[in-house]
Amino acid sequence: MPRHIASARLSVASTLARLGRGEEALTQLRAAAPLAEKVGSHELFGNLYLAFSEAYAATGDYRAALEYQRKAQGEDDIVSGENTAKTIAELRERFDAEKRQRQIAELKAAQQKQDAELATKEAELRRTRIERIGLAGLLVFGLTAAVAIISRQRAVTRAERRILEETRRARDAAEEAAALQARLLDLASHDLKTPLVGTMMTAETIAEESADRPDIAARAHALREESRRMLGLVQDLLDGSATESHRLQLAREPVDLATLAADTVAVFADRAARKNQRLELISGDASGAPHIEGDPARLRQVLENLVSNALKFSPPGTTTRLQLSRPDAATVRLAVRDEGPGLTPEDRAGLFQRFRRLSAVPTGGEPSTGLGLALARDLVIAHGGRLEVDSTPGQGATFSIEFPARS
Repeated sequence: MPRHIASARLSVASTLARLGRGEEALTQLRAAAPLAEKVGSHELFGNLYLAFSEAYAATGDYRAALEYQRKAQGEDDIVSGENTAKTIAELRERFDAEKRQRQIAELKAAQQKQDAELATKEAELRRTRIERIGLAGLLVFGLTAAVAIISRQRAVTRAERRILEETRRARDAAEEAAALQARLLDLASHDLKTPLVGTMMTAETIAEESADRPDIAARAHALREESRRMLGLVQDLLDGSATESHRLQLAREPVDLATLAADTVAVFADRAARKNQRLELISGDASGAPHIEGDPARLRQVLENLVSNALKFSPPGTTTRLQLSRPDAATVRLAVRDEGPGLTPEDRAGLFQRFRRLSAVPTGGEPSTGLGLALARDLVIAHGGRLEVDSTPGQGATFSIEFPARS
């Protein structure tokens, strides 16, 4: 009943917003919000936030409209993730059912074959016993021993065949699951990346053509950043699958880690400013540091994941610092230090597990896939480096990556 009442109020509010009666629409939506809380549906919350966005837009409060648009997108992301998980579970359940049916059919066929072989052997043994009934006890003992050996050998052969067959089926199942995962990720790459890239380009064009309209330019920049963030989430998902299946290939060339860190600070400067945070780069004793050998795009991805994580969980008024240093002549280190809530022992235990989310809540309501840190560690290891974390609850966290310096 609360769902129907809330949906009715949403419909009325949407109509009022389209008629330009934004305040009346907001009144309806504020009355619908407690009902949505009772229902607890992410889909209903998404519709509620979208209606709030339309209502605020009707009143001219575009900042609030954009904020509720982001919240609606977050709820849509959750619903999409739940639907994807449900679809994968249904596919897996159907695959398991078909596999069990095949196993039952194969076991029945094997049993029938074994029964036929056993019947044939038993008939042969009966004829042999009738023909050799007059032989001495030694011959009987010999025949009995032969039967035992044959039975034992048959059991061993059956066991070996069963093990080989189970191994083959397990390998086929793993290959089929990997192929299914690859197909799903290919669909995600096409259906998600292409429109996101188009959205980013459109937003950038709008921003460039609206230099004389700061309000429109600001909204275009915000849209571009949100599209860039969503594209990063999709790329993390695809790259996580590629590293897990050993399909990720790295380009190798000299990379200036100091320049890469400076570029990363520049990319995230606007995001930090919007959350009233500071982002600093400290070169320290790494000035003039030698290059490292690696894939510039993947190393940039590592730094962006670490910096994004730091900004995501740090409160306003804090500072995130990137510090370059040289522990020794053969090593270059880059540390990302934040002033967030730190890591609990439970968080540290599963920190680099795929799809493992931290107990802390993002301070800006940003979504989290639980893939960023796992992917960053895999990429660092693929470059011959290591990723370490030092954190105390309530005192922030420091993620340090070390790479061998290029000789």
